[in-house]
Amino acid sequence: MANERPRERKARGLLSSYYGVGASGADPFDLDGPNFNSDKYVSRLLENQSLSDLVHQGNDMVTEIKSLDSDMQMLVYENYNKFISATDTIRSMKHKVEGMEEQMNQLASNMETIIESNRSITCNVTGRRGQLEKLNGVRKLLVKLQFLFELPAKLQHCVDTGEHAKAVQYYQAATSILKHYGHLASFQSIHDEAVDIMARLRTKLTELLAGVQPSLNKLAETVRLLLLLGGKEDELLQRFVAQSRALIARGLDALPPLVEQDQEDSSPAERMSAYCKSASDAYMPSVLEMTSSFAQLFPSTTSGGASSSSAAPAPSNAAIARRLAILQQAMDETFNAYAKLVTSAAHADAGSDDGRPAVEPLRLAIRALVEPARKIATAGAHVRLDQDALAKRAMLLGAELARGGIAAELRRFGDVANAAVVQLCADGLAPAGGAALVKVGAVRKLVHVACSRVIEAIDAAIQHVRPLLLALPAQGLVQELVETLIGTIARFVAQVREGKLLEPFLTGAGAHAEPSALFLCTAVCVELAQRMRTELQRLVAGHLMFAQPEYSAPLPIQQVVLQLEETADALNVRCVDLLARDLGEVLRSAVASTDWLVLPKPRAVSPYVEAVISHAARVLATFGCLFNDAPSGAQGRQQWVPTGVMPAPKQYTSRMKQAQLSASMIQSDIDRMFSRKISLQAQPAQSTRAAVGRLIKLSLKTLCELVRCTTLGRHGYQQLQVDACMLRWALQECVDDTTVLQALIDEVMTSAHERCLQPDPIETELIEALCDAKRQQLAAQPAGHAGGAGEPSS
Repeated sequence: MANERPRERKARGLLSSYYGVGASGADPFDLDGPNFNSDKYVSRLLENQSLSDLVHQGNDMVTEIKSLDSDMQMLVYENYNKFISATDTIRSMKHKVEGMEEQMNQLASNMETIIESNRSITCNVTGRRGQLEKLNGVRKLLVKLQFLFELPAKLQHCVDTGEHAKAVQYYQAATSILKHYGHLASFQSIHDEAVDIMARLRTKLTELLAGVQPSLNKLAETVRLLLLLGGKEDELLQRFVAQSRALIARGLDALPPLVEQDQEDSSPAERMSAYCKSASDAYMPSVLEMTSSFAQLFPSTTSGGASSSSAAPAPSNAAIARRLAILQQAMDETFNAYAKLVTSAAHADAGSDDGRPAVEPLRLAIRALVEPARKIATAGAHVRLDQDALAKRAMLLGAELARGGIAAELRRFGDVANAAVVQLCADGLAPAGGAALVKVGAVRKLVHVACSRVIEAIDAAIQHVRPLLLALPAQGLVQELVETLIGTIARFVAQVREGKLLEPFLTGAGAHAEPSALFLCTAVCVELAQRMRTELQRLVAGHLMFAQPEYSAPLPIQQVVLQLEETADALNVRCVDLLARDLGEVLRSAVASTDWLVLPKPRAVSPYVEAVISHAARVLATFGCLFNDAPSGAQGRQQWVPTGVMPAPKQYTSRMKQAQLSASMIQSDIDRMFSRKISLQAQPAQSTRAAVGRLIKLSLKTLCELVRCTTLGRHGYQQLQVDACMLRWALQECVDDTTVLQALIDEVMTSAHERCLQPDPIETELIEALCDAKRQQLAAQPAGHAGGAGEPSS
């Protein structure tokens, strides 16, 4: 008991006091009991508990005391207002009760007077009660007879004054009595006259129904009266639906077009909001009223109950389905007319000042389609219509609007991306004859800016159409957006690869700009591939998760990255091939313009060699920006000067003479036939030296074919010897495979030896001197100088 917690002890005490349990006990250790003995309680605690338990027990008691004090204060506070109110009530009752005794005495006196009067009346009327009841019944009958005799006049008056509903009401009230007493001549004449008046009224109402209806209320009232007058329910249902549809159509046709509304200074969103409100106000109330009136006029159709005309039998299920189909068709047609106005207005006002499609008018149009459809579906539930038909139709129309806005925004993204690439080509193009194809110092920044514009355009496009995704979260627009975005990026990359974007730029810039533009496009594709791989998923997923949290499908980024990498490789190859083609034309012109039979003894390296070295240096300087692996000195003044040790000049003999001199040379020819074949297939360069290597490979192949078609004299052969040594010296540090370079130069000289009439080699010392003189000449040229091609210096 002593170890019991305060809350438990308090609860036990309250229960004990309520049920009287333990009331007769004398427990001196019960804190809440009447026989509690504090001395015994403390002595027991000191005997049975340790110091820590006593401290804990003391703390509990202090806490319980504070809790009890707090409860007491709270009770006083809560009941204070009640005490004050009770005091005021008692004081008020004291003042009011003082005059109540006199009033009660007056009331008792009045009640005695009333009882005495009632007793007197009862005594006087008791003998004539039956006679009074009979007279009252006669009076009621006379009133009915008077109504019947005045019925034709009343009906005619109501018809003449246009109170058709009151006329039908009078006729309906008298019909049962007239039919019951129709065998009497007087009643028969009244019945015939009333029927004749109602027939004329029915004809008049039929003519009104066939004309133009002023409102749906008037139309519903006319149909209701005709139904009460025994009209055919199927025919009246069709006329009601047709006239209701015509009324709604007239209301929609009366709307002014969006462009004619007096809102010249308003934004597209404000104009669209006002137009949607006008269209909804003209459409929604009429449709809801048509549905409500249909349910009231034809309850047997909407709920399968009794018809509004008591004489009409309940329709069959097939008839009910046919009637509901008529109403459903009318609602579909009116909604289509309303939707056509809204969508046309959205398309007419979908532009904006910044060139991007205005999304807010489209969102407002979607809401103007979806919300009325939902309200109509809710209102049409009690008429047993297809509740989802209009909602689905509205969703489909809204999705079409959203798709149009998304497609327009992504087309704008494509235009922005195309413009970024064209602007890059215009800004990064170097002057003709420069040391590089592009502006080497600025090309990285320009490419980064162009790629950033593309990425930002993707971000802006998705963020711009996000309200459309939120407006229709369940229509699969997120997945369609992803697919359309990937397709738009793919088309942009395809246009870059096919060169369609560069056609207007190259027309104004000239043919020399094509390799530069191809290189810049290559750089864009390379950086875009890297940024798409790291940024696109994060960029797009953030917007899509906001619009549709359950969307978790990964983007097909790898497909885009692969396409960008393939495009970069293709443009890389085309750029080098174009440079090789230009260099081939230089070589062809140099070889064709030189008479190799009568050349004097070599006194300098041929100018076409300088053209080859110049093209190689331009490729080094240009592709070094892309791969960042250009040889040291390729970007500066000494870019054409060979820096290594000049290789020893080689002496060449024809393969035929070698075979004649020694039969053992046959084995050398066989080894040469089965040696590694030099491939000329288009392989994308993966380094700067690889790009130069492909350029030199194609150029030396061209030179070899030119030499094979040329007849050389003694000094012409010697001139080619000097040129070959200079090419080997200048290019050995610029290519990725020196073995291929050596093999191609050897093939050129072997062909020259075979085409020479007197292939006497030149002295090695003279070759070295001429090549060193050319190196010094190249070193003295200013940076950016491009060598030409012509006849060898005399």
